[in-house]
Amino acid sequence: MEWKNIYRGFLMGISDLIPGVSGGTIAFILGIYDRLLTAISGFFSRDWKKHIGFLMPLAIGIGLTLLLFSRVIDFLLKNYHQPTQFFFLGLIIGVIPFISKQAGMKKNFKFGHYILLLVVGAALASTSL
Repeated sequence: MEWKNIYRGFLMGISDLIPGVSGGTIAFILGIYDRLLTAISGFFSRDWKKHIGFLMPLAIGIGLTLLLFSRVIDFLLKNYHQPTQFFFLGLIIGVIPFISKQAGMKKNFKFGHYILLLVVGAALASTSL
């Protein structure tokens, strides 16, 4: 069992409670995304015992966090809606430089990719009106 995954699960669980942020994003930042996908797909194979040591502590961390912090997030959204939303927005925007570096935007993106990003960004922004 990889018990350090409880901490990773804790971080993924917190992000699952935040609107707009997913546990997959946190798994990517933590560097376990590829291994997580492999373990999930391997869990439904003959080698499931090999992957349970990775997934079980992760699931425990996510489950505990969802149980312990869902009321905290609910309280913050009800009583401090705007600051909480701005905090979530900061978390979402704050991960963009890391993801763009991992994707190698400077090296791999062409002009059309940037245009597509602007169009998608404008479309998303228009949904908030």
